[in-house]
Amino acid sequence: MNPKTELMVYLKKRDEWVASQILSDVLQVSTRTIRKFVKEINMDYQTENVILSSSKGYKLNQNLLSSLYVRESFEDLSDLPEDRLNKIIQLLIKAKGGGIHIYDISEQLYVSESTVRQDIRKIKDKIEQYCLDICIQNDYLYLQGSERDKRKLIKETLYEEAENSFYEIFMNQNLLKDAELDCIKHIIAEVLKCNGYTMNEYAYSNLLLHIIIAVERLKTQNHISESQLQENSGVYQSKEYHMAEQIFKGLHTELAFEYPADEVYFLSLVLIGNMTQLACPEDDNSLEYLVRQQELDLLEYMIQEVNKVYLIDLNSDDFKLKFILHLKNLIARSRNQSKVYNPMLHEIRIRYPLTYDLAVFLSDILQRVQGVHINEDEIGYIAIHLGTHIENQKRMENKLKGILICPRYLDLHTEMMGKLEAEFSRDLVLVGAVTELSEGIDLSGIDLIITTVKCEGSGTIGFVEVLPFLGSADINRIQNEIQLLKQQRELKEKRRLIRNFIRKELFFKNISAENKNQLIDILGEEMKSKGYVDACYMNSVHERERISSTAFQNVAVPHSIHMDALQTAIAIIIYDKAFQWGDNKVDVVVMLAVNNEDRELFGYIFELIIEVLSESRNIRHLKHANTYEEFIEKLMETIRV
Repeated sequence: MNPKTELMVYLKKRDEWVASQILSDVLQVSTRTIRKFVKEINMDYQTENVILSSSKGYKLNQNLLSSLYVRESFEDLSDLPEDRLNKIIQLLIKAKGGGIHIYDISEQLYVSESTVRQDIRKIKDKIEQYCLDICIQNDYLYLQGSERDKRKLIKETLYEEAENSFYEIFMNQNLLKDAELDCIKHIIAEVLKCNGYTMNEYAYSNLLLHIIIAVERLKTQNHISESQLQENSGVYQSKEYHMAEQIFKGLHTELAFEYPADEVYFLSLVLIGNMTQLACPEDDNSLEYLVRQQELDLLEYMIQEVNKVYLIDLNSDDFKLKFILHLKNLIARSRNQSKVYNPMLHEIRIRYPLTYDLAVFLSDILQRVQGVHINEDEIGYIAIHLGTHIENQKRMENKLKGILICPRYLDLHTEMMGKLEAEFSRDLVLVGAVTELSEGIDLSGIDLIITTVKCEGSGTIGFVEVLPFLGSADINRIQNEIQLLKQQRELKEKRRLIRNFIRKELFFKNISAENKNQLIDILGEEMKSKGYVDACYMNSVHERERISSTAFQNVAVPHSIHMDALQTAIAIIIYDKAFQWGDNKVDVVVMLAVNNEDRELFGYIFELIIEVLSESRNIRHLKHANTYEEFIEKLMETIRV
């Protein structure tokens, strides 16, 4: 665990006054550092009394502890050694080519240099699976590996953090009574139903979280004022504004608290950022409509800087719409020195260290570019936007995206959405519903249309017509279409890989050679001359061939033991008359050269080639090809799911 948490856990267990020298010995830091920890902890909890100070030393205020937004035990909130390892990895990634000194790491993490060195050994084991390594030169640490592999490491770290759902953690804060929470959910459901809108689970959770935070603010008279908003008159004419009015009127009636008009405007922006109804052309919810060009330029700059420093891509329309609406009002609040309390701040900093670090980085850009001060509560809200976006990315990864076309009559579309999500959530994400065919439908990124009304499908998109009440036959038809779409996606990916890696300049027919070793040298020289491999490549291919022949049936697939090609490429030789490959006669020779960055594809490509070329009829079909173009065309015909 991190030293500050360790200090709190130790004081909690002792439950008495402890001298600073004893704490210094326990944590192996100076008494000055102990004083610094105490000050920072009290600031973190927004009070001066979490750790009491006196001439006797320090003591944890057990009575105050239970009223804070923390758990009774610090063990489950502590920075475990694993968290410290991730922090060191973050520092290495941000250091780029310049490296970072071991002393600087120990100072930032409040641990000894010997602890950092022990951690480095653990990190080396952890990052080996990503083909990354840490080099130490004159006590400077350097993260070595390709940018692609570093991106994979960061992505997996963020996805690990996303296991802790922001929504679930927020619910555990118990800010509202169960009856109040149920009331809010009921009001949201009624407003969505009356206006013919549907929301997927991600958008609904995001909206509910914002409303709960707003209710908590209003209960403490901490509302958004007009000076905190940058208003756009067009928003007042939108459906979302009228829906926000309905939600607040319902909250006023049921929970009996007052709200200013500016809270309605703010909630309407949240609704605009979360709506999933695809057909509403009369409402121009584009970024250009809602924000100024200079704000868009700032957003693009922030996204580029995150990509440059953290190797993380935030360039998605969904994230940009939600984030820019939050950003413009955050800037307005900061200019007017208005504070918005964030009840999740402490949990966010502990449970989402990398996400929070990203938020700090973005807030620093805002402060420099806009000349405003961004406090920790606001940084926490930036982290929420980042975290919920990453959660959604993880949720939607590798899933098909679908829409429902269904009338609004008797709330049928809402019921259908619920049934479909319950039945197919493992393979399908429903991104919205269309309730009127007269409305335009945006099908970009859509894989499957499910409809209860007669309409024409799209040739490139899956299409299933079902009954309004979704019987077992409908479920089977949808499941069959989903499987078909997944197979088509797999087939498309196979063909893409083949086209990408079989190079035109490496396609040959009937190359003469005395034996397989000479043929390996000839093909290897061709690859080397065209910049795909270096001089060591042929030796590695020969080494692999000596271990065991790479020929099977009538195909040979020579390849290196190592993933050491300069570029991934596949060389092909087609023989009209079989070539003698050791004890085998082969009609096709396929030489694989795989770059380390494509190592995960090696097994997939190898199996794909074996799958195609293991069938004699496919070999006979391919032997009729006289040119590269003919070969690729015939190869595409043989590739199946």
